[in-house]
Amino acid sequence: MESSIYRLVLFVTVIVAGTNPRAEAGIFCHDATGCERNPLLENDLSIQHFSTDHKLGGKTLREPIVYEPEVNVKEFEKPVSASCNRSEVEGFIRWRVGELERLTEEYKRDEEDFMRQVFQLHSAFEDIVASIKNRQGILPKDCSAALTKDKANSGVYTVQPRDGGAAIQVYCDMATDGGGWTVFQRRKDGSVDFYRDFDSYRQGFGDVDGEFWLGNDNLYRLTSQDDYILRIDLTDFQNNSAYAMYPNFRIADLSDYYRLSVSGYWGTAGDSLSKHVDKRFSTYDVDNDDWIKSCAIQFGGAWWYAGCYQSNLNGRYFGEPYQGIAWYTWKGNYESLRISEMKFKIMNK
Repeated sequence: MESSIYRLVLFVTVIVAGTNPRAEAGIFCHDATGCERNPLLENDLSIQHFSTDHKLGGKTLREPIVYEPEVNVKEFEKPVSASCNRSEVEGFIRWRVGELERLTEEYKRDEEDFMRQVFQLHSAFEDIVASIKNRQGILPKDCSAALTKDKANSGVYTVQPRDGGAAIQVYCDMATDGGGWTVFQRRKDGSVDFYRDFDSYRQGFGDVDGEFWLGNDNLYRLTSQDDYILRIDLTDFQNNSAYAMYPNFRIADLSDYYRLSVSGYWGTAGDSLSKHVDKRFSTYDVDNDDWIKSCAIQFGGAWWYAGCYQSNLNGRYFGEPYQGIAWYTWKGNYESLRISEMKFKIMNK
């Protein structure tokens, strides 16, 4: 930039000198009384190779020097003519310097704004990542994870399914068969009415410390996370106990009416659930069973009825024959059971 300005000043100076007869010899008159030789201009002109000398009548005349500086005048917004005087050139230079300073300041402001926005976005991203890690790092996804994390006792835990939805309060059985069981149904004293509509079973009801149903929506969210095994513990009124185990336990979502999936069986209670595999959930107001009538209404419960049941663990407590809490392969469907508890945990891999 400095080189271009220097060449521009030299160009204008030479043009002015070419129009002044006395300046041709390197002499500038400052007033009417005298003239003064400018040695700097004389030296500058003497090194130029663009001039020629001609002799006329014993005198040497110098043709005007034609100097072509390597300056692209088009790059300036204000045109510069060869007739500019020194003050105009200096004014033009000051204007250009001012423009450059202004543009530099604008660039600095834009750069600062851009960097500020980048910093804000980066901070927001870090906050989101920290929030996700915090939610997933502190809260276990189920009782199996809670057992691994805390080695704690049975009781109520808050778990966070990995679907990004709300956390869920569950009861974790940390004592039975190695612990880590997420309990989703319990019957023990008849304090909670289980003859409820479809929406109640969807959302869940009762108290996880007592009698309750965790909710079909929650069952879907929890069982969709991994491969689980279902355990059912049963006790009759004579305090006899039995259990049944079913691998690959999963509940579908609402669009499929919480269809039941399990496979295989082992235990002491006999297999009274396999008949209900691949059946959709039914209540007295939503009939998804295979019977022409309503199994839920006929037998006073809510279940994955076929047409109608071998098990009916959400039947009436102290119910009439065929309407109670039934597990056919252990006590038939005439005798109602005292305790029922359904739970699941991650399968050993």
